[in-house]
Order: sequence, then C-alpha cells, then structure tokens
Amino acid sequence: MKDKSLIRSQKLIGRIIDQRKRRQYQSALAEHLQHVGAFKKHASITEPDELNLRGRRVLIAEDSYEQARELADLLRSMRIEVVGPFPRAREALKYLEHDQIDAAVLDIFLAEGNALGLAKALCETHIPFAFLTGYQREVIPAEFRDVPYYCKPCSSKEITSFLSSAIR
Repeated sequence: MKDKSLIRSQKLIGRIIDQRKRRQYQSALAEHLQHVGAFKKHASITEPDELNLRGRRVLIAEDSYEQARELADLLRSMRIEVVGPFPRAREALKYLEHDQIDAAVLDIFLAEGNALGLAKALCETHIPFAFLTGYQREVIPAEFRDVPYYCKPCSSKEITSFLSSAIR
C-alpha cells in the first residue's frame, strides 16, 4: 500500500515540476518577445545573401529556450520574420493549419517527442526545412536523409546559406 501512495506522490511531484518548467519557459519566452520588439528596430542586414530573406517567414521548432532565442535573434537580425519558436511539434503543426511559412529549422527531438511528424507535414506541403540538432545524422530516418542537416553549434553562415538557397 505504501508503494502505491509513494508512486502516486512521485507522479504528482513530476507533474508539478513539469507545470513549473512550462510556466518558466512561457515566462521567459514572453520576456524574450518583449526584447525582440526593441531588437527589431535596431536589426541590420549584414550579408548580401540575406537581402532575399527580408520579410520571409521561418518557423523554428526547438525546445531549448536559449538555443531557440539565439537562432531567433540571428534570423531577426536578417529581417526574417520568426514563427515560433515552438518547443513541441504539435504546436507547430497546429500553427501550420492556419498560416503559411517560407522555411523551417527543426531540432529532431523536442519536448514531448520528436519533430518527424512535423518534418513529414513540411515535406507534403513542399516547404523547405533543415534539421539543426545536437544528435548525429544517423538518428535521422532514411526518408529524411536528403534534408539539410546541421550539427549544433553551427555557424550563422551555414543557416544563412541554407535559407538563401531554400527560399527563392
């Protein structure tokens, strides 16, 4: 009997911790978005290749707040409209039901699962995307082996190059 109550207590504690993490992420994301407004006013284009990216919409699926922020800041500095970042694939898929994007950058493993369903949806709609992950290329299923792959950390030049070639 004690084992069952201990397991219930541990599950409850796990849910409380997950809720706190979710609230912390949402709070940090909201704070980041406030800073982005000021950042957008002072962003500048630094590379000639970036000119064709101005105003384009790029979705980010990344569950690490810091990495999502860094990538979003990079894209915004190129005057790209950032969609997301989404920490879960289902949130990104829900967004895609109602709006259009020009390209996407996906981490393979996200909160509550992976981005493979999202990758399939992007393939079906012919939206270019790249994987940006800390995992080795071998974890990518064979059907996605031709998708551009970048290992974290990658340079801004690699991301810019991918987007410039993918978005025309």
